[in-house]
Amino acid sequence: SAVPSAARTGTPTIYASPWVCDFDTDECSFHAVDGFSSWLRNSGGTETYNTGPDYDHTSGAGYYMYVESSNNYPSVTLMMESPGLATMGI
Repeated sequence: SAVPSAARTGTPTIYASPWVCDFDTDECSFHAVDGFSSWLRNSGGTETYNTGPDYDHTSGAGYYMYVESSNNYPSVTLMMESPGLATMGI
């Protein structure tokens, strides 16, 4: 179950462990931290040939997150941040 974050204002929800995210339902509160990238949630192949996976790695029929590489981000690190995870009692 989700527990509100008291650590910082504006941070994602902190989830109790164990936490499972496969992107099949939504983005699981992941968010871009690079300031400009357009992360996309997708199922199946990407729009541009040979720029991403043909399917997700878990079931082959689910969803995954990606950035369309045809936008040409040379020498740029694109990052997503996960929500906080409570680790007490594990």
